[in-house]
Amino acid sequence: MSVKAMSLVWDMECPTTINEIEFKPGHKYTLVAYADHADHNGKNIYPAVATIARKTGYEERSVQRLTHELENMGILVEDGQGPRGTNKWFIPFSDGGDKISPLKKFQGDKDAKSLGDIPSGDIPSGDNLTPEFKELNQADIDNIYILFKEGIQTKIKRAEFLTWVEPTRAAYYDGRTLTIAAHNDYARRWLEENITQAAQQLTGIYVKFVVFQEAEET
Repeated sequence: MSVKAMSLVWDMECPTTINEIEFKPGHKYTLVAYADHADHNGKNIYPAVATIARKTGYEERSVQRLTHELENMGILVEDGQGPRGTNKWFIPFSDGGDKISPLKKFQGDKDAKSLGDIPSGDIPSGDNLTPEFKELNQADIDNIYILFKEGIQTKIKRAEFLTWVEPTRAAYYDGRTLTIAAHNDYARRWLEENITQAAQQLTGIYVKFVVFQEAEET
């Protein structure tokens, strides 16, 4: 397990376009599962498809499709075979090792939507969400919420996480915004001021915070 590899995947903008392919939350979720098997250099990744399916909750066929798309994006690169005959992969880092650096699969320069061209912290536009993302079911939303909590845990102090983030829950998703419920109004304000930007960057969608009572009345 590489905390560095997982952290670099968390920091990737989503949704965005990488090598002319849309990088969606499902891709990010799957890449995080692969990164969990990487060494400190993002290499020696060789879990079975069934292992990634078990971790993500996706069907094996979906994992195969997402893996193929990640490979075409140049952010999951085939690197021979693992010791048990599974495909071995690596996640390409930049020369400085401080971000994911996709291998070029297509000709031409990156456009305004390419990885790294969107300033960190930009709020993603719900108008640009693909139909696949708008049709997420509750299990998908729960997975995104889990990703949010796991990602935030690496970005703030443990005491802050346990006090403000751990007691929250995913309230609902309206096709544009993920609403997260906090245990009181003070917590909601703290989350809005300190977590909103990172939450939106981690999930790739709008995120807002309410108190439990507001969520129950909706």
